[in-house]
Amino acid sequence: MNLPAAEAALVALDEPLPREEFATAAWPHLRLGWTLFDARDPGRDTPAQARRLGAAVARHAVYLKQVHGTECLVLAEGQPIPEGPAVADGILTDRRDLLLGVSAADCLPLYLVSRRATGVLHAGWRGVLGGILPVAVAVMRDRFGVEATELDLFMGPGIGPCCFHVSPAVWTLFPPAARRGDAGPLRLDLAEAVLEQWQGCGGRTRATRLGRCTVCSSPRLHSYRRDGSNGRNFAYLYQV
Repeated sequence: MNLPAAEAALVALDEPLPREEFATAAWPHLRLGWTLFDARDPGRDTPAQARRLGAAVARHAVYLKQVHGTECLVLAEGQPIPEGPAVADGILTDRRDLLLGVSAADCLPLYLVSRRATGVLHAGWRGVLGGILPVAVAVMRDRFGVEATELDLFMGPGIGPCCFHVSPAVWTLFPPAARRGDAGPLRLDLAEAVLEQWQGCGGRTRATRLGRCTVCSSPRLHSYRRDGSNGRNFAYLYQV
């Protein structure tokens, strides 16, 4: 399935740190973006950079200790904000005073957007197989009363089918629509697998890919497969 072009305006910002940020026509009160963190540098790791970014937009930054699972941290109005990173791979909230962020270095960052609640997810191949997107959609309905038809899905930069080479054991776990390379090296289209799940849980037909392949599209994006580094792309969302 082809993803429609993003009806979004990209802005490159330098302060308080270099980042790319989108404002979409359908959601003018939201900002979706990403910036680069480096876990080896105490001044540029996730806690330090997330706090800097949150302070710059006057929002409390919430980030995670990710484990390639399907657990989602839910932060409803009136709930206390965790002091440090919670162990989860998604953040869902109906609050407007937070900056939500997940880290990735080839996995797909997913943004869920509605009028009443928003969320960000870290979706690697294990998380996609586990169903982190359907889990998040169900939590949105149960905790915030948001139906799947009210949600829009955006995908940030992650490894593309051009570069996602996998073993036969992993390849066969995915639906045929997400498999590539029947006659050659086996590859996966992780975004296609996400889209199948999106349609299966009743999401809108619109789903927008904002990002590029982390491996081959730009040296400005971190890629563990390409570099083997501790760098991360920090995908974030906040309301203005």
